[in-house]
Amino acid sequence: MISVSTQSITETTRVMSRMHVIVHGGAGRFYPERSLNKIDPMSEAVEAAWEELVKGKPAEFAVVAALRIMEGDEHFNAGYGGYPNANGIVLQDIGLMRGSREFVSLLNVRRITYPSSVALDMMRDGRSLMSVWTHELMQQADAADEFIKERYGWVDSHDKLLSPHVLEMLARNQVEVGSSGGSHGTVGCVVCDSSGFFAAGTSTGGVNAKENGRIGDTPIVGSGVFADNEICALSTTGHGETLLLGLLSGFIVSNIRTELRKDANAFRHRPSLMEEILDQEFSELSRKAPDKGGGLIVIPRGGMPRYQCNSEMISIGYRTGTRNSVAESDSFIHLKTGEKVRRIEDLNQ
Repeated sequence: MISVSTQSITETTRVMSRMHVIVHGGAGRFYPERSLNKIDPMSEAVEAAWEELVKGKPAEFAVVAALRIMEGDEHFNAGYGGYPNANGIVLQDIGLMRGSREFVSLLNVRRITYPSSVALDMMRDGRSLMSVWTHELMQQADAADEFIKERYGWVDSHDKLLSPHVLEMLARNQVEVGSSGGSHGTVGCVVCDSSGFFAAGTSTGGVNAKENGRIGDTPIVGSGVFADNEICALSTTGHGETLLLGLLSGFIVSNIRTELRKDANAFRHRPSLMEEILDQEFSELSRKAPDKGGGLIVIPRGGMPRYQCNSEMISIGYRTGTRNSVAESDSFIHLKTGEKVRRIEDLNQ
């Protein structure tokens, strides 16, 4: 778990000025050299989100800035690094939500490197949308101006999203999978801006060799992604069917809301409370579905970024502080044993 130093904050102005960013680059099996390739781009993703917050941009802009970095990097199962389905086509799902409870979820997005940018452009005040990537939407992307195509990372053929890294992993049978057979390379970002407003986003290429049209939990509000300014924001990664059936995110959100109803400052008064909730719910998930699951990142209202997983590893990056200063920032691979790995040498200590 993240051990971010905290201090007692009582002044409202100081509470409201605290900002947090946390990203995940997937959970699953641990292949040292391949997994460690995620650390630098995760750091870049955190930096990109932080720059947006420092500029005073809304939290959802920071989320998408982080997701774009990871969607454009072949070491993550999203965008250019997305796993192909049974037909050899990269079909992507994206869920983007802000704390005022508007969301955009797009399913089976084709020939787009940055589906998070598409979701952001479709987000409107007071409007929420869940939609499949229709033929009409694809036609609109094909006919769009060049600057829009560049913004979305549009490609003219499916094979251009099959990265050399993914093809090599597939050839060596080294995709990040558990015994469930589900890939765990999804990317996500959760943000709390200086006004205390949340946003969260989750983007994925889905399970390797998935059935054509299959949807996991990534774009499902309340499972793969969630944000509510009164409660928390979260993003998951893992075997989607297991996370949906176990209602992992729903139970975690419910626990957080219960604690906040008892004490509006519960997560400030008890810094370990979020960790206790995550441990409890992941233990329950593992009991119901041994060897299946994944990981989750979350920021509770008034609390610090936290994460948990029940797979071999989860890749994490985070930063916390104010517009004027960074209190803590780090990126690493967290192993199930409790170790934090940042380089190969860490494994030999």
